[in-house]
Amino acid sequence: MQLKLKQKNINKLVLVYLSWGIITYGFILRLVQFLYNRSLNLDEAFIASAIADGSFTDCFGPLEYSHIVPPGFFMVSKLFIVFFGNNDLTIRLFPFIAGSASLYLLYKVAPLYASRSAGIIALFLFSISTKLIYYTSSLKQYSIDIAAALLILLVVGKIRISDLSQKNAVILAFTGTVVIWFSHPSIFILAGAGTYLMMSCVLKKQETRVKSLLIIYSLWIVSFLFLYIVSLKGFSDYPVYQWLIAFWSSKEAFMPLSFSCFLWLFNSWMNMMKMLGGYIDKVPITVSMILFAGGCIALLIKQKDVFAVLLLPLVYAITASVFQKYPIHDRMLLFFIPALFLVIATGVDHVRLKYSAVSWSVKVILIMFLIWHPFQKSFFHLKHPKVWQEIKPVMAFVKEHMQPDDIIYLYYWAEPAFRYYDQFYGFDYRDFVFISPFPKEGFVKELDHFRYSEKNSNKQIDGFNEEYRLVLGIGERFCMCKDEIDKLSGNKRVWFIFSHNDPKNFINYLDKIGIQIDHIKTEYKSASRFLNARASSAYLYDLSYTYVKP
Repeated sequence: MQLKLKQKNINKLVLVYLSWGIITYGFILRLVQFLYNRSLNLDEAFIASAIADGSFTDCFGPLEYSHIVPPGFFMVSKLFIVFFGNNDLTIRLFPFIAGSASLYLLYKVAPLYASRSAGIIALFLFSISTKLIYYTSSLKQYSIDIAAALLILLVVGKIRISDLSQKNAVILAFTGTVVIWFSHPSIFILAGAGTYLMMSCVLKKQETRVKSLLIIYSLWIVSFLFLYIVSLKGFSDYPVYQWLIAFWSSKEAFMPLSFSCFLWLFNSWMNMMKMLGGYIDKVPITVSMILFAGGCIALLIKQKDVFAVLLLPLVYAITASVFQKYPIHDRMLLFFIPALFLVIATGVDHVRLKYSAVSWSVKVILIMFLIWHPFQKSFFHLKHPKVWQEIKPVMAFVKEHMQPDDIIYLYYWAEPAFRYYDQFYGFDYRDFVFISPFPKEGFVKELDHFRYSEKNSNKQIDGFNEEYRLVLGIGERFCMCKDEIDKLSGNKRVWFIFSHNDPKNFINYLDKIGIQIDHIKTEYKSASRFLNARASSAYLYDLSYTYVKP
């Protein structure tokens, strides 16, 4: 008996050390990516200028590029800038703290919903996920969404295994009331947890606890309604809203109300499996789908309460997508990743326990299919941190090689990041002008929203004027920009700065009408099969005479 107890304690100690080893590795991956200090990509740049240049009250309502972020996320990020200055590391510090803390939160959450071995698998998958590593160093709220989801799961998990004591009730009420201001999808986690807790008390006929929960839920609802009034109300009336609906519709992010919903559910499920490990091949995707299904079945048979807490939030999110209120696609589902990993890990554990006749080699192979690709990518990114739209070296190169009479043409989607970094590289975004009228057809996109606003101080001039040598591109597609590029012909040195989209069509045309003098393109190694689809670049052309290739 003592021998068994001693062995049990040794096994427990091994799991603890293994968990902390995984947490340490996950933190190192996140720290390396964070300290690499890559350039802001387009989506980050939309938010960066608003936080850096705006006031604390700007968090209530759409930002200058029409984006809506949780007020808590905005305020904390703004506080860091106030105390530590405006730079890339400072403005990303809050997501980094939240993403790193999530490792420890999952370590505490996993035992409340899964076995120790399943918890280890979930923690390992979580720590090496390249999506999570990347967004931990990204000026987006997704890592805060994950931390908020884990915090709610931690509080609810402790109530599930203990009781709804007065202390737990206060913690639950406070947590739900506050996290809504830091994470929009936390409402789905709260709805799922709230449904489980209420149904549990109703079925057990615990009238006192039902009343306590009603008070707690009332506080949550009041908090959400206040958030809606001061921050979210009226956004659907913004012109950009129609563009966002069209964008997510093109990604098939909204569940259709037809028989095609079954195909949509399957495709969404498969895409979710791709996202969790960055899988490319069909085999690991299939394995992860089977293990997820196995985990769901195991929970439905033995732990219906865990199934409800972990899976109901996804049901509520899908329901919201039917009404086009929340897109079910890629990064918008990151808040669900902790629950997803716990269910998959339970599926692995279910195979181990139920099918004991299956050789250990088969089980190991299944797990290797699940973890090998994300682990390989995570190890690769230790040496080659992931970058996306690296515009800082491009701006430095242009500034170093510019001559006094040079002209700069700034591509449409390169504008937000260029605007944020202008002060660091000796440019002034306010000196740029438009030489073409704003297009009047099509959707109003985020950048258009800012251009149309009163805050935009850039001038519109009729054609190219030698007095203004800095030009803002009018559109994202070459067909929209050809005429204004033609207006720059006759000039000896014109810089064209691109980011976010492949400028192939622009370059093909410029090669026909001018001579390329110099260029820079930020390239980086990729652990995936696709390469630099959205690099940043700059090209210097002589357009002083018409040059046509034979």
